[in-house]
Amino acid sequence: MGPEHPAVATGLNNLAQICVAKHEYAEAESMMQRAVAISEKALGPDHPDLVTPLKNLATVYHLESRYAAAEPLYQRALSILEKSAGESAEAVEAMGELADLYRAQRRNTEAELLYERLIPVQETLLGREHREVAGSLFLLAKLYRQDGLYDKDEPLYRRSLALLEKEQPAEGAVLARGLKTFAAMLRHMKRKPEAVALEARAKAILHGQAPGSASAASLVN
Repeated sequence: MGPEHPAVATGLNNLAQICVAKHEYAEAESMMQRAVAISEKALGPDHPDLVTPLKNLATVYHLESRYAAAEPLYQRALSILEKSAGESAEAVEAMGELADLYRAQRRNTEAELLYERLIPVQETLLGREHREVAGSLFLLAKLYRQDGLYDKDEPLYRRSLALLEKEQPAEGAVLARGLKTFAAMLRHMKRKPEAVALEARAKAILHGQAPGSASAASLVN
């Protein structure tokens, strides 16, 4: 098929993922750069099939902490998705990846704006009680907490934990970590009794004890 056929780009992309799994980032980067170049030439700069190699190359840069190189690739992939698919699951995923990049750089305001955009789309596509909604709520709450926005983060923590509670025990370890994080915030706010109750709940979950009658949400007034 020749060295510049789109199928070659697909093969390079797949092989690069194996390299990433083996932490061979330099090899993965070289393959993904070539995959992007082939896809651009064969399909055009705005083709939806270009999204995957763009995001995968961005991920390699992200793993290498080369944030300045990763950012425009994530942004470009998101722009293509928004033009071609609108508010889709793929666009939500791209927003989350870009938000993760901002979080890694402590660019909280930009990350917050992305989570504020993607959460309503997740709720529409997946439902208000989906575990991915819970995860996004929790990450946004952590960003608010880092910025000292306690009036905004507490409702999100509580809602996220309530959603995870419904999936207990399948999400027990995740719920326990969330309870500990929320408890740490409450301790910082001098709300020790509430923090102690959440910590006890987390300990009970991790030790496989019966959850009792008090839910994670009800432990906080």
